[in-house]
Amino acid sequence: MSLFALLSRAWLPLCFGALAVLGLANLWQTSRVVAGTGPFSPSDPVAEVDRRLEPVRQSLLARGVREPVGFVATEHGAPQSAAWTELYYKSQYAMIPVVLDPAYERCEWILSVDAGAGMLLTARFEPVEPFASGVALWRRRAP
Repeated sequence: MSLFALLSRAWLPLCFGALAVLGLANLWQTSRVVAGTGPFSPSDPVAEVDRRLEPVRQSLLARGVREPVGFVATEHGAPQSAAWTELYYKSQYAMIPVVLDPAYERCEWILSVDAGAGMLLTARFEPVEPFASGVALWRRRAP
């Protein structure tokens, strides 16, 4: 039997076998991307901020806080810098329906998103509840 005759009979099973291998590899890679463990998994910085701030949002809603909450982030540059503004908007998105106010001095409640904010707030505000990753909830001290 010639090589040509052998290949002419085996081409269909070979094609289906190759398609099956490629299909399984595609399913495996897709499952890794969806699970967030693959090399092409998109990093979602908004979801990261959302995960960090979800307990704070729940705490504020449980306390019945409806007024604007001050926003402090000292480790992300000066207020209105690009890094600070990006963090502010991501945080505001994660905290909906709570409104964040960058002019924290006039607010009763304060959300600090990094550990460095404590030095700035201790004189006029008292810590209410610490959360993970340096996030904390503060409240204005009674006069």
